[in-house]
Amino acid sequence: MKESEAKYQVSIKRYNPNKNGWYRCTDCDYKQNSRFANREFYVVLKDGRYFVCVGKNDELYSVYFKDEVVDGEKYYPGEIFSIFRKEYLKRGITQEMLDLFLNNPLEYRTKYQTDKPVQK
Repeated sequence: MKESEAKYQVSIKRYNPNKNGWYRCTDCDYKQNSRFANREFYVVLKDGRYFVCVGKNDELYSVYFKDEVVDGEKYYPGEIFSIFRKEYLKRGITQEMLDLFLNNPLEYRTKYQTDKPVQK
């Protein structure tokens, strides 16, 4: 997107494991959407962090995030989505796992999480 082009902003919901709940994150810059694993995913940017989201009940829910700059290397939306797809496949994520995370994050963490928090 060129600097002179208008930005489309959206709100997303992020899961906070410390509070075991979803909270709204506003004014995120919409970057792209792509279809993968029979689902539409959206890449947004907020304060130097990319979020990959899915839609549920007319809202976007973050299911993955990555900093825009890591060790001095800047990532772009297409690269973020590529990294997300590789992680998704590597971890063996299923439609049921994704739906469980969206509907009951605590049960998802109990059942599937072993070493990493869902989101910081």
